[in-house]
Amino acid sequence: MIDIAFLVSGNGGNLRFLSTYLELSKQKDFNICCVIADRECGALEFAREHKIRNYIVHYEMDNNMELKKILTDLQAAFIVTNIHKILDVELVNLYYGRLINLHYSLLPAFKGMVGDKSIKKALECSCKFIGSTVHYVSQEVDSGEIISQCAIPVDKSLSFSNIMDVVFRSGCLNLLNALYIASKMNGDINRQNAIVRFNNITTVFSPELRFELNGIDQKFWKFIQQKNSVI
Repeated sequence: MIDIAFLVSGNGGNLRFLSTYLELSKQKDFNICCVIADRECGALEFAREHKIRNYIVHYEMDNNMELKKILTDLQAAFIVTNIHKILDVELVNLYYGRLINLHYSLLPAFKGMVGDKSIKKALECSCKFIGSTVHYVSQEVDSGEIISQCAIPVDKSLSFSNIMDVVFRSGCLNLLNALYIASKMNGDINRQNAIVRFNNITTVFSPELRFELNGIDQKFWKFIQQKNSVI
């Protein structure tokens, strides 16, 4: 079982997804070992409610001691960086290859934007595809080696909230896929899982998904999204 830690600042949609997936699927490949927040937030509340080890820390680029000590003690295999701050060079170098980030754009487009801002910018620029990228965190913002991506054709008939619903769902699968890829697990890929449909919108994943989608249905997503915003 591979330990995963989350660095968080927001409502924790990706955290909720992974926790729910692991619980309902009885999947034993990963374990969420800790949630570390830089502020009170929905993700931290979720961790407390689900009895996941958690911390709230003071973190600035020139003051990383508290966070560094926790990460050193944890020794998590991977750290999902959903924190709304840029990590300092020392931490990036110390944990390079273990820090991964989900960014809501097809990198290298629209680097350095948090949350849905990159999707809004893509739509403003009349991009024909939007999506998400999971990459290793490097010293340059949103420039680390890409692990996995998913692409979504833009449907102008949809509201922004409906577009973001598809982006969120596909982003969750993209993150899980990246964890499998980075962990070098599930090498027998079901190539039918390169394409997934959400609300009649086709999402294409590359590399192909390395896990089964059994149980990840409308009821599953509704359960995850029942509390506040997921972004």
